[in-house]
Amino acid sequence: MSFNAKKYPSNWKKVSLIIRRLAHGCCEWCGQPCENLSVHHVGAPRPNGRKWKNGDPCDKHDIRRENLAALCWHCHSQTDAPSHANYAKRTARRKEKRERHRALGVGTGLVPYALVAA
Repeated sequence: MSFNAKKYPSNWKKVSLIIRRLAHGCCEWCGQPCENLSVHHVGAPRPNGRKWKNGDPCDKHDIRRENLAALCWHCHSQTDAPSHANYAKRTARRKEKRERHRALGVGTGLVPYALVAA
């Protein structure tokens, strides 16, 4: 999964820099010094007390300090591992379904099959 700038507020670079500076070069979870910290959205409850839905784009716009953490690469990758695994499973299922459909040798009727296979 790559960085999608459309999901983040327009001032994200500035916010990210501030959060990383507040961490003083150390991961906020493991405490190890790190030169290349990245900012993670913790998913803190909204001000009204309700939790965000998982994957809600509004979560990326919640730039309160308690919702952001400066993490080292190791901690950030450990945190994001479940969502990356789910994304990989969904992608594999889509690919498998597409291949099964193509194996039948029939198209959808919307686009000639020869154009899709090329």
